[in-house]
Amino acid sequence: MPEADYLTISEVADLARCHKNTVRQAINGGELAAFRLAARLLVRNPDARAWIESKPAVVSRPRTRQPVRRRRSTVHAQTASEGW
Repeated sequence: MPEADYLTISEVADLARCHKNTVRQAINGGELAAFRLAARLLVRNPDARAWIESKPAVVSRPRTRQPVRRRRSTVHAQTASEGW
C-alpha cells in the first residue's frame, strides 16, 4: 500500500506514537506545518516525518544518591547541655 501524501492529525499522532493534542500543540506552536481542507487539518507526510525526527531522544542518567543530612534536634541539644 503506498504512503499517503497527506496525513490527518490522528494519523500523525499514530505515526509519532503520541497523543493528538501533542500534534495540535506542535501545529499551533509553529513547529509543524499544516493546512485546513474541508474542515480538516492535514499535514504533508514529509513534514510529519521531519517533525518527528527533529525531536531529540531524552536519555536519563542514573541519579546519584545524595547523603541524607540530618539536623540535630534542638531538644536533644538542650538536654545535652543541661547535663541530661
